[in-house]
Amino acid sequence: MRKTSLTLLILSLVAFLAYLFWPAPSLEQQMQNRYVPAVGIGVIKGGKVIRNEVLGELEADEPATPDAIFNVASLTKPVFAMLVLKLVELGEWDLDSPIHPHWIDHEIKEDVRHELLTTRILLSHQSGFPNWRWNHPSGKLAFEFDPGTRYQYSGEGFEYLKNAIQQKTGKPLQSLVDSLLFIPLGMPHSSLVWGADMEQKPFAKWHDKKGGVYDTYKRKEGLAADDLLTTVNDYCTFSLDVINGAGLSPDLYEEMISPQVKVNRKVDYGLGWLVVKNLSNGEYALVHSGADQGVRTMVILLPQSKSGVIVFTNGDKGNKIIRRLMRENCPYGREILSAL
Repeated sequence: MRKTSLTLLILSLVAFLAYLFWPAPSLEQQMQNRYVPAVGIGVIKGGKVIRNEVLGELEADEPATPDAIFNVASLTKPVFAMLVLKLVELGEWDLDSPIHPHWIDHEIKEDVRHELLTTRILLSHQSGFPNWRWNHPSGKLAFEFDPGTRYQYSGEGFEYLKNAIQQKTGKPLQSLVDSLLFIPLGMPHSSLVWGADMEQKPFAKWHDKKGGVYDTYKRKEGLAADDLLTTVNDYCTFSLDVINGAGLSPDLYEEMISPQVKVNRKVDYGLGWLVVKNLSNGEYALVHSGADQGVRTMVILLPQSKSGVIVFTNGDKGNKIIRRLMRENCPYGREILSAL
């Protein structure tokens, strides 16, 4: 019995030492092991982009280029939220006015709780909607709790707000985001729709857990919650704008980063961003991630030190690669990730 126990102890010690000292795989090896062909990474330090590159392949035998376009999934949401805040800054929209004079989805028109919906509630994921209406047992849009009472992540909430803004302005989302964000900031490779010119552009194809290629869905109408097409450089440009105040008044910027609702013990949701406050150096972080078929993405920004990291991947198993790059490149990245 004693000999068996000693053997087990020695084996456990050997395994522990191997875990500590065995060399970690290179990034390229990890990409190969996880069937993630392409990784885009942008690093901002001191208010300047110090790294902007795309590694790997868009698909088999098609090398990635720095101008590769990724579908960044829910990293669309902070972009849409900033568009809304720009409209608020211009006096063309209001955070706390009811939405229903501009839009009522026909599937909830009989539920009087639609009158409680405001922009603040929708941008902070307090709508009461499921993520998507097909996630509800009825397959229709429905409230799962009273709006404004708690957090529940919802793409439908962002789409609801998009419909109201389009209805009031008479302009499609793509036109609004072009005029207020993409053109003024200089983001020429960003779009919410798949235009005819995309066929000639380098696109990071979507890959499954075994490296197979998914079919590409080519969206013709822009979403507020999903499917932004962009490059690492363009999203760095957007991130720098956020870090530098985004042209918003100090009061409105403070609204964006202020906790609107509790997500967990360490994380709140602001307007379009997860907010991780009280980091060990006294800073706060703005965070968002994205996950769709064949896509995993993340952005972390530290506005006070004017730094940040953006990572795009084109594979279902990209999350561990993202976490690695965040730990390696983002100040307090490990602390931020542990809070999420």
